[in-house]
Amino acid sequence: MESPLRQYLEKLHNSRRARFHMPGHKGRGTLSPFDAACPYDITEIAGADSLFEASGILAQGEEATARLYGSKATLWSAGGSTLCIQAMLALVCREGDLVLAVRNAHHAFAHAAILLGVWVRWMLPQNRDRGGLYGAVTPGEVEQMLKQYPQAKAVWVTTPDYLGGMADVKGLARVCHQRGVKLLVDNAHGAYLLYTHRHPMQLGADLCCDSPHKTLPVLTGGAWLHLSHQVPYTADQARQAMKLFGSTSPSYLILLSLEDCNGYLAGSGKEEFARLFQTVRAMRQRLEEQGVALLPMEGDYAKLTLDALAMGYTGKEITRYLDSQKMDWEYADDRFVVLMLSPSNTPQELAALEQALVSLPKREPTAQEQVPYSLPPRRMELRQAYFAPKEEVPIGQAVGRISAAAQSCCPPGVPVVMPGEEITPQVQKLLQKSGKISLDVVQ
Repeated sequence: MESPLRQYLEKLHNSRRARFHMPGHKGRGTLSPFDAACPYDITEIAGADSLFEASGILAQGEEATARLYGSKATLWSAGGSTLCIQAMLALVCREGDLVLAVRNAHHAFAHAAILLGVWVRWMLPQNRDRGGLYGAVTPGEVEQMLKQYPQAKAVWVTTPDYLGGMADVKGLARVCHQRGVKLLVDNAHGAYLLYTHRHPMQLGADLCCDSPHKTLPVLTGGAWLHLSHQVPYTADQARQAMKLFGSTSPSYLILLSLEDCNGYLAGSGKEEFARLFQTVRAMRQRLEEQGVALLPMEGDYAKLTLDALAMGYTGKEITRYLDSQKMDWEYADDRFVVLMLSPSNTPQELAALEQALVSLPKREPTAQEQVPYSLPPRRMELRQAYFAPKEEVPIGQAVGRISAAAQSCCPPGVPVVMPGEEITPQVQKLLQKSGKISLDVVQ
């Protein structure tokens, strides 16, 4: 696959041209250990294109990504999926429009809604067997909400979720399109789903974002915004939406890694992920035979999610053990530990992980109180509460007050209470368990 950005950067480096432009290192380094990258770290000079007005080498790279995913257009982001989330809402909604969103949405979604003045009505799936906020909303549940809120402009879902749960995107798209509503998908954890035929662009979503930096060989912050063929928006309109929020200094190193990922996806990526899927399936079977409790694999093949309580541990106890084995993890709470895998993990690393998990001393399952969760009462709209006069109070005095901020743990970045919602005893307990000691509330 052609790599116009890499070719341009290598030609620039080899030309030894004097650089009288940003950045200040002038391609010469002095940022050890980043010296080798400095020659490729440039700004929007002649021939380098400009991300939010792309018409040259960056546009060519974006078009190559779109062909890989079968989208009408795919735009690159050096600001993660956060920028793509903001752009999706800006494309679909105007101030005062209403969106239905599953409550496990990342706080970046809530912040985008606040900035744009979008009203949000939350959906809490009935089936939350993983506890708290985790569970996939069904097409039937979305249909009922659309009957209740026929003015909704869009439905927002996050799939895969942080624990690896998957929603029925095809069924959700069918329900949304029957009512003329856009389906927007935060697929940040699922860029690799292209290889399983479960990517939102393959299942009928209107817009979706990917964070290839989470699961593919891309630098942190590299993301994609996909537009399906059925939406009326153009690539230029999407760029304008991204320009509203994005940095005017996008990292060309991140953009180069996105271009390199095109070659990976079109080349060795499919075979490498096929091997990973086979390895993970066999590994899961062996682990479960040895008493390691794993959440079912619903389609997110790049995660191992341990149910620590079912093994007699807390998630934090297991991570302390992993730390002693010189292993790091993605996320842990009282119950779960999330381990993210990719083809870049070596066979030796995977074997060591398996050995570490089966070597955990066996215990009886732990019965631990799970704080139930229901949506807090909404007293104000998101934007109204966020920009209202506020004060900070100890969490012990917060019950009955109106939250002025999205309160969550990151990861996974899923708010327990949103701006404008009343802080209930249930919310207080959940936030105390996460270590919060004070909260911002509306005066």
